[in-house]
Amino acid sequence: NKDKILNLGWKNDNTFDTSTEKDFNKFLCVLGQSSFRQIEKILNIWDENFPQLTILSGRNYYQNKNIKKKEQENITYIEKYLPEKEYNKLLTENGIHLCLGSSTTFSNSLHECLSCKSVPISPDALPYRNFITNNYTGFLVNSKKKKLKCNFGSEYIVKEDELKNIIQSVMKKNKEDEILLEEMGEKNKKYIREQEM
Repeated sequence: NKDKILNLGWKNDNTFDTSTEKDFNKFLCVLGQSSFRQIEKILNIWDENFPQLTILSGRNYYQNKNIKKKEQENITYIEKYLPEKEYNKLLTENGIHLCLGSSTTFSNSLHECLSCKSVPISPDALPYRNFITNNYTGFLVNSKKKKLKCNFGSEYIVKEDELKNIIQSVMKKNKEDEILLEEMGEKNKKYIREQEM
């Protein structure tokens, strides 16, 4: 019965910090406490010659999930709650966001990425394909569909070699054309504004 369905609209606060300079040589992964952000795959492929990666998680995340942190100069771990102003600064400063949620209906980290003019790297699966045009507003990584046994739906597990290739491609694009990634971020902000209207 359609009368029993209630549709709710929502939008995030504006996460773009106008006083912060964006750097497309910096990558960010926001984990929170989620088990579905594929952090182990990211750590497996993150070479020492890759750009700076900042990973934001809740307290005791790695201990609780039994994940070994990779100690490397180009990886920074933040394991605490950030006040809104610091959080928005972090979102804005890091030009590339790894939004690799494997099991989700809509990724809040993707929405925050788009709204702060950053460029996402996400699984080539729904719902990401609805928000990202590959090589135009972000980058989609080939993934393998895995049916969830205990829940409805599926997980989309990114392929490590594909993820590594995408990271290298983004590094190359940024080196060859400083404006390209900035333009992608501008398109993302415009798209989010239009959607919220």
